[in-house]
Amino acid sequence: MNINIIIHEASKISRASDIFYTKIKLITSEVDSMVTSYQQADISVDLTISAPTTPKSISPMLSFIFTFTNRSAIQIILNGFHFKFNIRSKEGAIYHSTFFTFEFSRLVLSQNTRQAMPGYVVLNYYMIKKIEELRANGDVDFRIYGNFVETHLKGQTQASTQLPSLQTEVRVSKSDWVENILPQFDYKEVILVEIPKLNAREYEKVIQHLNSAWKQKHMGQYDKVLTDCRLSIEALRAIVIAKGCINEELDRKDNLDWKAFFNSSSFGDIFSKIDQQIHRLTSTAAHPGKSINLEDADYALLITHAIVNMALKKMS
Repeated sequence: MNINIIIHEASKISRASDIFYTKIKLITSEVDSMVTSYQQADISVDLTISAPTTPKSISPMLSFIFTFTNRSAIQIILNGFHFKFNIRSKEGAIYHSTFFTFEFSRLVLSQNTRQAMPGYVVLNYYMIKKIEELRANGDVDFRIYGNFVETHLKGQTQASTQLPSLQTEVRVSKSDWVENILPQFDYKEVILVEIPKLNAREYEKVIQHLNSAWKQKHMGQYDKVLTDCRLSIEALRAIVIAKGCINEELDRKDNLDWKAFFNSSSFGDIFSKIDQQIHRLTSTAAHPGKSINLEDADYALLITHAIVNMALKKMS
């Protein structure tokens, strides 16, 4: 059995339902390591990145079509498909990503026939972000590892062979990835914000309220998000005041002096205004009948996290 993974060249895309990315030119260097010889059958495998063939998913999904061709004079059965989907960085390092899911558990190929096996990998926005980092503003290199079982009749009994692991690389050009594939994921419509994890035991109360605010957001309790943000800010203020950063001449009830804390008149003044404004906003959650929505919660949470993170970094 000869097994060839055939890699092809990029084609243009005109509609969302068209092929994302396909190759039509055999690249010998990528195929040589994929060839294993058997006497019973001759199988080739064409690999295509395609538009999704499965029902719509709530997660980004990259679809492939593995086309198996049986060029032999006997019927064969393929099953036990196990393929890994990896990413190669610009420096050549290999990063495991996920496994393929296939729509069929087996393929029955009569002599001289071909059949497509749709497969897909489910991604998330964190994984897409990591792919973006690894491609470093260049092409995307996928490395696919896999094996499957070939079964055929040998006399009156079936003979099965676990084929050796195969691997191939698929390079998607930068232009195809950015212009054709990423938009299908709505990637540009999702803002990925890296929030630093806060971990300081001496400021546990501040962080505890802030972590609770994040939890309340994911539970849809937006009024409680604002409440926890306010409690976090108040706990932070108490710590700064306890450190002696106060000024009785300031126009604030707690006499907290952010200028002294940061040792900067201009920055301290800006920080003080933001601190007071976000405290007023988060205090509205305590007013009966006030409707708090997701946008209010996001605004309060991100500003509060930034305030707490900057203050704790200063104190650490």
